Amino acid sequence: MQFLLLLLIVFQDVVPFKPKSEFEVKIDLSFKEKRKQGDGSQSNFTIDYTETVEQRNKKLSGNQLPYLELKIKFNLLSADEEKVKIVNNLGKIVYSKKADVNTVIRLDLGYIDDVKDEVTPNDYNVILLNSEKKEIDRINIKITKEGTFLVNNEKRGKF
Repeated sequence: MQFLLLLLIVFQDVVPFKPKSEFEVKIDLSFKEKRKQGDGSQSNFTIDYTETVEQRNKKLSGNQLPYLELKIKFNLLSADEEKVKIVNNLGKIVYSKKADVNTVIRLDLGYIDDVKDEVTPNDYNVILLNSEKKEIDRINIKITKEGTFLVNNEKRGKF
């Protein structure tokens, strides 16, 4: 029984990577303010007479952190590729719609430090499905702990 299960796993169909000429993945990097949970400061315009000038400057300058979003666009879809689904490494479906060449999919990854530290998901599979919901092609997007940005196991940069 275990041998049969092992054979099924070994010979299981692996969904192939979509050819890189048929899609684009663009980085949209911005800087956003990150507030800590329970942080009582609602505005930079409030005055706290107990804090020093150094504490105030640190609070104002230390909140802007690099924030990563990706723009995914298909240049070419085969006749079978009807639906696109994006699943993160936690198994959560973060996107599911009809596949279209003219649509730009925005994938919000979050703060780069959180992604690298694996506080938030760091691995996404963009899966293209046919009408019977069979997986046709996929695009794997991953950011390693070292900050290497990989698309289908090909290095595209480093954060």
